[in-house]
Amino acid sequence: MLIQPATARASGLASPATEGIDLSKAQRKILSSLGHQVVRFAAACDRLRTKQSPLSELDPWLQPARSWQETSIVGTSIFACHLTIDGTRLTLHPIIAPAAQCAAALTSLPSSAQPQADVLATPASLNESLWPALLRLRPLRDFWERELRRATVDILLELLPDAWLLDPSPIPHGSVIPRLEIASWKELNLTSRKFIPGTAEDIAASLSSYPEAPGVLTSPPDSSLSAISILSFYLQSENRVDWLGVSSSKLHSVKSC
Repeated sequence: MLIQPATARASGLASPATEGIDLSKAQRKILSSLGHQVVRFAAACDRLRTKQSPLSELDPWLQPARSWQETSIVGTSIFACHLTIDGTRLTLHPIIAPAAQCAAALTSLPSSAQPQADVLATPASLNESLWPALLRLRPLRDFWERELRRATVDILLELLPDAWLLDPSPIPHGSVIPRLEIASWKELNLTSRKFIPGTAEDIAASLSSYPEAPGVLTSPPDSSLSAISILSFYLQSENRVDWLGVSSSKLHSVKSC
């Protein structure tokens, strides 16, 4: 049975709690369905992790992932997505907030927006940088669109930080690494843009560890001093995901749990 997005009002819960947070109509629309999209994305990552890879070239990255904790979000539970609001831009990172952080912040919502359900034990493997990198891999586009639908893929591509598989294989003549427009990892400019790993030495070490321990390069989103960090809460129950609301704090005051 497909899991359907639903507003809290439609499920009999209070309307999503957003008081004190200036959300545009477009942002509210994204947040209202994001929980549903994350649940489907988590399930798709699990299928890609546990099934035969559609591309043998991905085996060095997917083989270690098969021993990870499952990414799927199952059962009746509350979870929170961590996002940054910077003007009109929304960034999703990490995908799922730690359970302790979610539980503590949940108390800031009105009691009417706090259903009787356990907080999800965070599937940490869903926050691995491998998944955004695979989501952006062109040869996997058909897989993601089949699992998630094109609109969901496009939204997640917009929200998730950019990422690349650190593959040392030579780039074909005349080609470039997508979204970096370079023909070799040695050409990567580490001064004008932040990356993880952040030094040429660390990137070279990651490339040299292929195929035993291949790495992923990520580009964390830049945030201004006015950026706001928010947790967007969702309730998954049976075949629906309800948006409960958001809590926020200034980005510099958020602490990891």
